[in-house]
Amino acid sequence: MSDTAKGPASGYIFQFEKALLELSRLENSESISIEYVDDIAKLSSDGTVILTMQAKHSISSSGSPFSSTSKDLWRTLEIWILKLKDGSLNNKTQFVCTTNRKIISTSILLEFEKNKENLKEIIDKIQKLHDAQTVKLKTAKKGSSIKLILKLIDFCLKHPKELEVIIKNLKIKDHEEVKQKFLNEIHLDNGNSLEVQRDLFYEAMCGWLFIKSKEFWKNKKEAIFSKNDFNYKYNMLRDNHTITKAIFRTKGEVESENPIDFTIARDDLYIRQIDDIDRNDEDKEFIIKQAINDFILFEVELTNIIMNSSGLTQADFEEFEMKCEQKWFEIRRKIVLHNLNRYTVEQLNDFGIEIFNEVMYNLKLQFQENFGFNDNNKYIQNGCFLKLSNLPKLGWHPEWQKKYKTL
Repeated sequence: MSDTAKGPASGYIFQFEKALLELSRLENSESISIEYVDDIAKLSSDGTVILTMQAKHSISSSGSPFSSTSKDLWRTLEIWILKLKDGSLNNKTQFVCTTNRKIISTSILLEFEKNKENLKEIIDKIQKLHDAQTVKLKTAKKGSSIKLILKLIDFCLKHPKELEVIIKNLKIKDHEEVKQKFLNEIHLDNGNSLEVQRDLFYEAMCGWLFIKSKEFWKNKKEAIFSKNDFNYKYNMLRDNHTITKAIFRTKGEVESENPIDFTIARDDLYIRQIDDIDRNDEDKEFIIKQAINDFILFEVELTNIIMNSSGLTQADFEEFEMKCEQKWFEIRRKIVLHNLNRYTVEQLNDFGIEIFNEVMYNLKLQFQENFGFNDNNKYIQNGCFLKLSNLPKLGWHPEWQKKYKTL
């Protein structure tokens, strides 16, 4: 991609990133629009513009959006003045200039923000800037850009009333780390998530906003998003475990790199615990092979993540093991209600089957309080339970301690 294409593309992306940040900050009755009132705008429930924003992006390390003689600055002021005159904006609207770069200290825009109560002084400085550009035009070889700036400055000077409203309600947000601010807003920067998880979530939310806006425009509708729209997408991403896929590889991916020999591990305690429960022989053989598979893949992925992850540690998995053990106790207490001597051998065996099935097939846990499992990565959860039954810290048969604890 050429530099001439990278600039506009980066600016377009920055606009959606800023829109997403503003969307995350909305009150329930508010909404944001993209390319409707302005680059970005915040609207009240009755459509009144609470905030209007011009977002400028530069890919150049020396780029300086909103400099004193930039078209960005004076075109922005022209747009806002026109919208004040036609009633789209009012004297309570907040006007925001935002950019990914630091605004240079000599920019008259900084003077607007610093000295907003003294309009006469600001008007004098604008006039001096106008005079300096007029002198410069006389010696310029190509003066088309200077002529445009002069025309825009003239327009602003002719509308001091509207200019005063803008200056009094002006905010500057430069050199912003938009992504980090968004993660702060949704509390996804608390150390309980990996960098790759945060990246995936952020990219998914930005992608949703971009694609949904295109759909609106394609159908000749305005791109307007409410707090409810944001919450729906946010919760959907969490509920569908999109981010979890960034932590754990799928079962198929790990299997392809680690072929399983099902003749091994037959004497391991976690297999004997399953084998000792009386059930249909064909079903038992299938369950044993599945258990060997999940146990080995869990161990492989555990090592892989701890060695290569940018965030997860052995302690994180030990914490998850404690959660698994606690859930196992809850399920066992729910199924086995009385002292064991009140049950027959057959009843105890059936309890063992019920506990195993409930834990391995029905139980849904979350990892680190945020991320659940799906069919592609549940081998992590099941493998953890099988590991605990191999120690043994838990068992399936109600008399598991009597049978295995002393081994």
